[in-house]
Formats: sequence, C-alpha cells, structure tokens
Amino acid sequence: MTPHGTSPTRDAGHGVRRSSLLATLLLATALLVSQVTARAEPPAGRSAGPSSGYSLPLPTGAGIRSMSDLRASGLLVAPFEAPAERWSPGHRGVDLAHPSGADVLAPQDGVVSYVGFVVDRPLLVITHPDGLRSTLEPVETRLTPGSTVVQGDVVGTTSPGIAHCPPRTCVHWGVRRGDEYVDPLTLLGLVEPVVLLPDR
Repeated sequence: MTPHGTSPTRDAGHGVRRSSLLATLLLATALLVSQVTARAEPPAGRSAGPSSGYSLPLPTGAGIRSMSDLRASGLLVAPFEAPAERWSPGHRGVDLAHPSGADVLAPQDGVVSYVGFVVDRPLLVITHPDGLRSTLEPVETRLTPGSTVVQGDVVGTTSPGIAHCPPRTCVHWGVRRGDEYVDPLTLLGLVEPVVLLPDR
C-alpha cells in the first residue's frame, strides 16, 4: 500500500483519465478558437471590415485586411486627422493614391445625393443605408442625384489635371454622420474608432 491508502494501479487509472479529459478539453478549445478566427477573417478578395460592409473605393484596394497591408500597398497618402473643434484645421478624410482617369468605386450601397463642384474640384456624395455619407473628390461622374449604386460599382473616374495631393494624384474619401466627420478606415476595421470620454 502507498501513503493515504491508495494503490499504484488506482492512481495510474486516475492519471490516465485526467490526461484524457485534459486532452479533450484542449482539443475542444482549439476547435472553438479556429471557428471564431475563421468567422472574423474578411472574405477573400474583399477589403477588411465585413461587419460594416464597406470597402475601399478603389479597384486596387481589394484584399487589404490590415493597416500594414494598406501601408505596404502605398495607397494611403494622408490619414484622417480629426479637428480639435468643428471649425479647427484637420484632415477630414483619407487621401488614397489613384491614377488620373482611373475608376472610382462605391464603397457601399447607396444613393447619389450630390454631384457638383467645390471650388474647382468635382465632387460626388453617396448617402448609404446606415445614414453615413461618403464624399469622393476629385471625381468626374455621369451619375446624377437619385442614382442608385451598389458597392463596387464604378461611380466615376479620378479627374485629370487636378492633383489633390501634389505631386501625386489621389482620391479624397470623406465620411460624415450628420455634421460629424468619421475616419473612413474605421469602417473597414483597419483602425479603432476614437471615443471621447467625459472628464471626471
């Protein structure tokens, strides 16, 4: 007999059962983690952000799933910079490198709500079902207000002769919720949205 009145055979049996139970639990946990990870991955060929349903408004944006992908692609010319106050300086959108005359895509389903000029730049505004409004400039389009677009549709082309971010040509993509500007990259899941907390 061993101490505490147990036999080596009985202890060995308990040890085998414990090892088997532990192995089963580890396998079940690994399977659960792999299923959750698979659901969280953006579909192949789509930009990141499957939960929001938005994608980059450029054909070259397909497959970008992280900020490191975006930086490596060279598409991001200037990021969003929230103004300290509504009237303060800032960059109310993102500038994306895009050749002159190249196709610009709808970042989400919506209705064209404005086509016109701001100073010398042609502008296209799309209102989406969630109430957000995408502004794309400088973009020339044949669409008219009231036109319905589907995510990925060609909505226009980068206006030639207008260098929004000289010496490069690019598309400025701005997003507004009411009067509030939103970082478009948060809609793709590439960056965390900024949350302002009250002072205590």
